[in-house]
Amino acid sequence: MIMATIQDLIQQLDDGSQNYQNADDIGASLGLDAGRTAEPTRELIREAILDESIPIGSNTNGYFLIDSEDELKSVLQSLKSRIEGLQERIDSLEEGWQRRQESRNEGENWPK
Repeated sequence: MIMATIQDLIQQLDDGSQNYQNADDIGASLGLDAGRTAEPTRELIREAILDESIPIGSNTNGYFLIDSEDELKSVLQSLKSRIEGLQERIDSLEEGWQRRQESRNEGENWPK
């Protein structure tokens, strides 16, 4: 089994969002098992970002080395939007659970 390194990943990625590469292509180039969701490739990308602070961005098309302030701002805004969406889901689940508990206390079984 080939073990790709963060340095291998950096060499594979191109500068700028216009030069994106999808996870399957990156994984294939690095000899990583693509699996169903390209998880080994995505894990290597996470490690590069979190452990080495490598400025890797992503968009709906793939991954790239962030090459400008505008790209950084765009990537950060995308991440912040995802956080906001997840927080909304968390809040709604907590509210729904509370409603369900209250309905049970009242002898009902909401939402059924």
